[in-house]
Amino acid sequence: MDFILSFLENIIIVIGIASSGSYIGSKYPKHRNFVWGILLGIGTIYTMQNSILIEPGRFIDFRYLTMTLAGFFGGFVPAMVAACISGFYRWSQGGAGSWTGVITIFIFAMIGFYLRKFKIENWAFKQHVLLGGSLTTVVIIILLIVPPWSPSALQVTTKVAVPLFLLVPIGSYICFKIFFILQDAIENQMLLREEIRLLDLDPETTIIRNMEGVITFWNRKAEELYGWTKDEAIGKYIQEILSPQFPEPFEEINQILVNKGRWEGELIHTRKDGGKIICRSCWLLKNTPGSYSVMELNLDITETKRMEEELTRLETLNTVGEMAAGISHEVRNPMTTVRGYLQLFLRKEDFGNYYRQIQTMIDELDRANSIITEFLSLAKDKVSEIKSDSLNEIIHVLSPLLQADAFRMGHEIQFKTSNIPDIPMDKNEIRQLILNLTRNGFEAMTSCGKIMIQTYLEGENVVLTIQDTGTGIPEEVLRKLGTPFVTTKENGTGIGLSVCYRIAQRHNAKITANSSPEGTTFFIKFSTL
Repeated sequence: MDFILSFLENIIIVIGIASSGSYIGSKYPKHRNFVWGILLGIGTIYTMQNSILIEPGRFIDFRYLTMTLAGFFGGFVPAMVAACISGFYRWSQGGAGSWTGVITIFIFAMIGFYLRKFKIENWAFKQHVLLGGSLTTVVIIILLIVPPWSPSALQVTTKVAVPLFLLVPIGSYICFKIFFILQDAIENQMLLREEIRLLDLDPETTIIRNMEGVITFWNRKAEELYGWTKDEAIGKYIQEILSPQFPEPFEEINQILVNKGRWEGELIHTRKDGGKIICRSCWLLKNTPGSYSVMELNLDITETKRMEEELTRLETLNTVGEMAAGISHEVRNPMTTVRGYLQLFLRKEDFGNYYRQIQTMIDELDRANSIITEFLSLAKDKVSEIKSDSLNEIIHVLSPLLQADAFRMGHEIQFKTSNIPDIPMDKNEIRQLILNLTRNGFEAMTSCGKIMIQTYLEGENVVLTIQDTGTGIPEEVLRKLGTPFVTTKENGTGIGLSVCYRIAQRHNAKITANSSPEGTTFFIKFSTL
């Protein structure tokens, strides 16, 4: 108990002196070093006068601790002032090893000053206290394990002073290294937690993975965009989760990332539900402890891309429509004259041997005329007779014609209409839209195919769907649907579908398409407002 009380008394005195020196130094900064030195010198004298008895013939005092702390926290001048004061006192006491004691005091002041290089000035007060506490612990432990004091000056030097000179710097260095390793680990952990917190608040999708592609971080935005939860994604390969489609070989992208530290481009990712999304992606190479990782910042631009393609398609439609309005009549007039003369030749016996050839020419002129008729449907200034009408009624009227077409081509057609309100429309144009899309479906299917025409109400929109069981539309064509002259049919003109998009535009409707190897579905959404 006496040992513990004496120990605490010495500790309290050292802390009190250090605090007083810090306070007085802040009040009188010009005299800070001397104030520190004088107070620490007085504190060292006190610790020598109040040695702690460990066992008979063995005791310790805190002179070496105060000197080490003087050099460590105060610097060179306070340490030397304190060493001079306490050294003079030790010399005046005489006895065995007095000069060794004086030299030891100065050496420990210099040891503390040397250890000062480990001290980081911009640290918080708490970190300085922890580091000082580590140093205090090392010195006290070493004082407890050195041999007992001896009456011989030589024995004091060899058995006490020399072990202290060796053990305190080495022990302090090891302690500081451990302290800094722990400090770095704590700071890295705090930074990682803060980074994770900020990334979870990031409006962009953020994914962190290692160089092999294993996901280590998956923020909330990624959960919302891709449909995979954090628990489902972390630990999986990103190729397995998202099936990314790259604009260039993956090896080249990785090489750019390693050389420049970042890569930017557009990727196509696959959601959990199988949907495709286009992302503007930025990859950043991060040097994490012991390895490298890649931070992916992905922004969903699928809707932006769709709008860009829609604008491009509409601009093309407008251009073609202006052309149609300008030249179609000029082309039709000479064609009408040629057809008239061919019909006249058919009535003359002199051309009897050429009947089949002339009839073929007339049929081809009629086909060209039908193409021009479709072409004129693209005209921007075409007037539509819009009035409220029933979409279900139009389908009902067309059903016998469509069933006849299906029977002739070896297909099946079904109708499924729901209770929907009337909508503003040009009845003839909607008839043309349904016929064009349905006949496209017939031509896309092999024998025994099936067409389903359906209507239903979705919110404030009336939806017309036309679904076939054909082989699907290639991805590169699907993105260009509605653009004039884009077709997958061998003898197609690529105008029929453009006409459908133009009709939808005039009706403030929207056409979208989903396609797979099992078939294609067109959705036409009409607003009821």
